[in-house]
Amino acid sequence: MQAPPATPHDAPAVPPSAASRPRALVRWLVVADAAALAVVVASFVAPHVPASPLVAYLVGFTAVASSVIATALATPRLTRAALPAVLVAVALLVLVHVLGLARGANVIGAALVTIALLLGGSCIGAVVGGRIEHPGHLLVVAVVFTIADSFSVFHEAGPTAAIVASETMLPLVALPWPQLGAAELTIAPILGVGDVVAAALFVAVAKRNGLALWKTGLALFAGLELAMALVITMARPIPALPTMAIAVLIAHPEARRLRPADRRQALLGLGVLTLVYIAFRLLNR
Repeated sequence: MQAPPATPHDAPAVPPSAASRPRALVRWLVVADAAALAVVVASFVAPHVPASPLVAYLVGFTAVASSVIATALATPRLTRAALPAVLVAVALLVLVHVLGLARGANVIGAALVTIALLLGGSCIGAVVGGRIEHPGHLLVVAVVFTIADSFSVFHEAGPTAAIVASETMLPLVALPWPQLGAAELTIAPILGVGDVVAAALFVAVAKRNGLALWKTGLALFAGLELAMALVITMARPIPALPTMAIAVLIAHPEARRLRPADRRQALLGLGVLTLVYIAFRLLNR
């Protein structure tokens, strides 16, 4: 019996041409640098723009979310050979910490943190997402993200909860933005590096599998804005990865269709993860 022709989602990814790679890398760097420049410019403007705390938060969150999505869309296709670049980003963060640039309203420190988190996080997301062979695997990713990020934010032993409580770590792992209307310059953390990784991962999967990038970008923006609305409504930290993942699943029907060959393994893995999560919650009551 003759095998059916390969579908676009089953075909191997086509690597970009050699000529396009330098341009893609430059575009990626320029977008991250532009986001850092926006932080610097906003730092000079923010104290002179009257705004309520709610409006200031809306503007800051939307600006940072836009920089995350723009960087993800600009990130080129990367292989594991690009991962050493993450060490450069980590080294930059260590330098910011050692020099004390992360303390207070330091504009230079905020700009450097922005560059490091956007480039380092998007590099990781692009490498991992580029290895996901079928859009249906995003269904599994969505469940894993929901469980892991919910635990990380809501449980007192979760990494995000611990970072939020740390005045040392939070400025180094969260993208900052100057608060409009503050009497003195105030640079507040907005989105964590995990959101940068996730956005780049979703975009990398879309690129590999031929999904519409404009749909992916709009879905990510909608997911982040929904998370922002929940934060305002509930007045507490809310995990953004679940809303991002759900929005992407809604935007791409292909991502909701797990291949029959993958279903058993996926269900087994998710079952084990769920049991581990429940057991941890019971042991840490």
